[in-house]
Amino acid sequence: VRPHLTKPWLPILSFKLFFESVFDRVEEPFVILDTVFEPPPYGGVVKPIACGAIYSSRETVELPSISGLLADKMLCISPATVGIPLGKNKEAHRLKHAFDVANLSHHDVQWDEMRTALAACLAQENRIQESAFTFPEVAEDTIRFLREPLAHASPPTDIEPGTYLGF
Repeated sequence: VRPHLTKPWLPILSFKLFFESVFDRVEEPFVILDTVFEPPPYGGVVKPIACGAIYSSRETVELPSISGLLADKMLCISPATVGIPLGKNKEAHRLKHAFDVANLSHHDVQWDEMRTALAACLAQENRIQESAFTFPEVAEDTIRFLREPLAHASPPTDIEPGTYLGF
């Protein structure tokens, strides 16, 4: 069990799962599994457990739908509202969510389902985080965060601490 450090009051429990890596250069490989103590506010799909051609099973697991997961991950990117806050040494975590959003967007997204899930996820985040952010506020925060680096052809030298680029 790994204590949740960014927002310790959230109803989340994190686990570090260690495994033997097939890559020698990895010293102590692990993945982090976060568990939320309530169901996601969007549907799932039941599939057999499989990892490409490496492993398959007749056992099934319920996974989030592509559209629901995309909605959920989109909210993680907004650092000044409901997302991963700046200054918590979580830059790689936020970047992973941005990568996931880009990757999921190339799958079979049901856009009406995604919009519905986005509203439900925001309502859940506001309730859990005891906040009241609106979708336009979260969207502007996300756009502003993602737009900042695009305004520079090369890394700027005069980054102001505490800004979106300063972390």
